[in-house]
Amino acid sequence: MTAKEKIGSFGLCCITNKILYAAQGRYMIAGAIPFAAQPHDQDTGRIRMANSKPAIVEFENVDKTFSSGRDGTRALAGLNLSIKQGEFFSIIGPSGCGKTTALRILAGFEAPTGGKVSLDGQDITTLPPYRRDINMVFQSYALFPHMDVQENIEYGLRRKGLPREERQKRVAEAINLVQLDSHVNRKPSQLSGGQQQRVALARALVNRPKLLLLDEPLAALDAKLRHVMQSELKRIQAELGLTFVFVTHDQREAFAMSDRVAIMNGGRLEQVGPPVALYRTPSSRFVADFVGHSNFLTGAVTRIGSQPALVSEPGCVVWLPADPQSQTCTLLVRPEHLTLRTSAAGLGESISRLRGVVAERTYLGAQVSFAVDCGNYGMITVECTGPAAPATNFIPGTEVWVTWDRDVTTIIPD
Repeated sequence: MTAKEKIGSFGLCCITNKILYAAQGRYMIAGAIPFAAQPHDQDTGRIRMANSKPAIVEFENVDKTFSSGRDGTRALAGLNLSIKQGEFFSIIGPSGCGKTTALRILAGFEAPTGGKVSLDGQDITTLPPYRRDINMVFQSYALFPHMDVQENIEYGLRRKGLPREERQKRVAEAINLVQLDSHVNRKPSQLSGGQQQRVALARALVNRPKLLLLDEPLAALDAKLRHVMQSELKRIQAELGLTFVFVTHDQREAFAMSDRVAIMNGGRLEQVGPPVALYRTPSSRFVADFVGHSNFLTGAVTRIGSQPALVSEPGCVVWLPADPQSQTCTLLVRPEHLTLRTSAAGLGESISRLRGVVAERTYLGAQVSFAVDCGNYGMITVECTGPAAPATNFIPGTEVWVTWDRDVTTIIPD
């Protein structure tokens, strides 16, 4: 390419901004690699992540500060993170936690203030986006409105100068993968939101990158379509064995699709692990509170017989699952693990119990949620699910017992 052509391409990049990046042209991806075949679990269809899998992405002590007058905003604070080859990896956290900044640094749209970013063992910290084997699907999809489905998907391959026969082969495979065979001649305005999302995904995948980044690509879809597209993304990722890095504010979405999830807070990494580990064994109160619905019980530790428990009023007991490290501790109990009863008589020795009064009852179809005032332990949320839930007739003002098994209780680290 001549200097004049490069300048012209750069001008187009400036004019179209995100559209050209999303189009995955020559200035987004350099080269192509075959998809890696990954082993899959026969029961779930998900990729089996062996401990020996190499890391394809490494953040090493990465900092990012956005300057603003005299003071700066520190978006990332010493981020250390490894993403394994072939996994579906999600990053979640509250607004302003740094998840999107981390994704943009990985894509090359932002330069870190400090630290190092590696892709497949290569330092890419200072490489521009077009020299990274990475593609990105944006929240807005950024499709070319004057091009049909096939032309949108083929655009990046044309920019890379691939022969026509190879372009047609790849586009046909991508269209088949996202199941848009009957829509190839339609313009974006003639497609639904879910179909536009599939076009954007196919356009990214057709370049065969080492890594696919997804920046809240389902945010604009309605709840039902989001659920459908979650299944589609899982299917496509499992079939290709490609590494997906997914950023979302929706923890349910991340948990539904991911092999591992990273939770960020204030520019720092709070915890990384499989969804079930984050939910059942959170490493901090922040993680426990951010993931799902939570009840926290804090109190002084005592012993009833040989078993540790929290100090409670007469007739009540809150068992601890193990001896804590201090004289006071905080327990986590999920709402779905609690049961409402009219009496505490006949309960087993391992059953915790608190006396309370129903303050609020919320009917949610297959689920009924109760807010129960338990005195010194405050308001406790109880979720009743299943066929019997709609028939749970504890109205506000009813005196009840909140009970749960000791084994579903988690001690939150200090």
